[in-house]
Amino acid sequence: MCSSSPRGSPLLTTLLPAVIGAALGVGGGLLLRRGEHKWGEQRDRFARDLQVAKPLDHALVETQRRVQNELVPEGESRWMAAHREWADGWMRITPNLTDLALEERYRAVGTILLAVNDFDGAGCHSAAAVVQIAMRAILNARLAVAYFLRGTPLPSPCFPSAQETIDLLAEGEPEPFHANGSLRQWMAAHDPPPWRE
Repeated sequence: MCSSSPRGSPLLTTLLPAVIGAALGVGGGLLLRRGEHKWGEQRDRFARDLQVAKPLDHALVETQRRVQNELVPEGESRWMAAHREWADGWMRITPNLTDLALEERYRAVGTILLAVNDFDGAGCHSAAAVVQIAMRAILNARLAVAYFLRGTPLPSPCFPSAQETIDLLAEGEPEPFHANGSLRQWMAAHDPPPWRE
C-alpha cells in the first residue's frame, strides 16, 4: 500500500503551476494579439482616411485661393480657375472616398462654382457677395474634412447640398445671389459649426 501525502504528489505540485502559467500566458497572448489587431485596423483606417483627407483639403485650399483671385491666370475667370482646382481634387480623390456625406459637401463646392461662373458678368450681384457664397461652400467642405479626420460625425451643413443649391438657384429669381435670394436665406438659417465640438 502506498500512502499518499496530504500535499499531493510531487509531480502534480510541480506541474500544476507550470500548466496554469502556460494557460495564462496563452490567454494573455491572445488578448494582446486581439488588441494589437484592433489597434492595427484603426491605424490602417486612419492612414486611409489621411490619404483621402489631406489631398481633399489641399484641393479645397487651392480652390479657395482662386476664389480669392490668387494665382488666377491672366484672362481666365477666377471661377473657372477655382473650378479647375476643385475638379483636379475630384478626379484624384473620389475613387477612394467612401464617406458619402463628405463627398456631397465636396460636390456642392463644384456646383456653386459653376453656377457663379454662369452668372458672372450678368451685373446682377456684387463680387463680394458671390465670393462670400463660394467661401461658405468651401468652409462647409473643409469643416467636413476636419471632422472626418477626427473620426467624429460630420456637423450639420452650413451650405446646401449640390442638388439643393441647384433647386434654390432655379427658383427663377432675377438676382439669385442677392441677400434676399433663396440661397442666401438658406445660408442665413444655417450657421457654420465650430471647427471642433
